[in-house]
Amino acid sequence: MKNNIIKWFQILIIVIGLTAAVSTKAQTYLDGRKYPQTSTILKIRIPPPGNYSVGYPLKFKVKYSQVVIVQGTPSLPVAVGTTLRKAIYSSGSKTNTLEFKLDLLQGDQDSDGIKLLNIILLEATDKIINRRGIDAKPDLPSVDMSRVLVDAGASPPDLSCQADTINDETPPVTASPALKSEILSDLILQIGNGIYRRALTIKTTRTQGTRAYIHDHQYSGTTFVLKGESTIYMDGSEPKKFLPGEAYFMPTGHSMSAANTGNEEAILVDSFILPIDGNLWRVLELGYTDCGKEIPSAL
Repeated sequence: MKNNIIKWFQILIIVIGLTAAVSTKAQTYLDGRKYPQTSTILKIRIPPPGNYSVGYPLKFKVKYSQVVIVQGTPSLPVAVGTTLRKAIYSSGSKTNTLEFKLDLLQGDQDSDGIKLLNIILLEATDKIINRRGIDAKPDLPSVDMSRVLVDAGASPPDLSCQADTINDETPPVTASPALKSEILSDLILQIGNGIYRRALTIKTTRTQGTRAYIHDHQYSGTTFVLKGESTIYMDGSEPKKFLPGEAYFMPTGHSMSAANTGNEEAILVDSFILPIDGNLWRVLELGYTDCGKEIPSAL
């Protein structure tokens, strides 16, 4: 049944391609430079391998050759079992990377991997255009999602230790534990009637030329640079360097790694406020030896 859905959609794609073909040849402008007439899709980033259930949406990131502008709500057609679903555009307009999200429903099942059909769906009011107003090519590259499974009744997916890149690139320098970690304060705060929070501050020393393992945070925090240099690599953002006296925010739900890119030891202070039983972070890096283990000190 799933194969029939895919074949039917492939025929529809051919018809769309024949009736809405757009030239990708470069056009010469008055300044003598050549610009591609349309933006094409370079790559697509799929969800990490896992068995996904309700409450754990499937997120896709589509990278274009140019900055694109989105009008309406384009979608990606995704075959989940024998059902054709849509991953809906969620963010990224006026950048070169768009994010699409598919919220799973009770009863969704796919034990041999979901399938992403090879075109972006555009309704009558939807557009994806470049800065010159030319429609972007909707064709998607083929990707293998045989390890992206769906079971609406399953436990939350274990995504630990699957990542090896941030923004499709491996962060520079060597991933390793911090040279030294010290808890400066660990306080229990009462913020309401029977409501308590943990305020945790950690001082970390990181050797020159090393970085934290790729990880994410369940609860946000702030890092202050006391000495040296720290460059933060974060999903969805360009790398940014921070020097002594500067600080950066660590949001929830983003893979990240802080690297000592200076020429001396870096000393950082991390500050978090979280529930009493809340986890500080989750290691995502491929090959990490303590996969899934909560670490009560800096990475």
